[in-house]
Amino acid sequence: MVLFKVKKNSIKIDEVEVIKQTESSIWVNNWKGEPRRELKSTNYADYFDTWEFAKNHIVNREKRRLEWAKESLKRAEDDYRKSLELSLSGSEV
Repeated sequence: MVLFKVKKNSIKIDEVEVIKQTESSIWVNNWKGEPRRELKSTNYADYFDTWEFAKNHIVNREKRRLEWAKESLKRAEDDYRKSLELSLSGSEV
């Protein structure tokens, strides 16, 4: 059976041949051809049953990253404007 792997900081979807799976784990052959267990979801990668689920995961993740970046940019712009309004009045030099 094939699952689709998405690494955390990647937009690439890899097909992975899976020997066995449970609700939380999969087994794949390592480079020696020996079975190796992996979790379906880790800090490194997630596995999905279909390519479409994997794609939707990437689209939603990147949408969240874009929203966070916009919010961060807005805060930085606000702080920049405030810094331009700073004056020396009332402060010791």
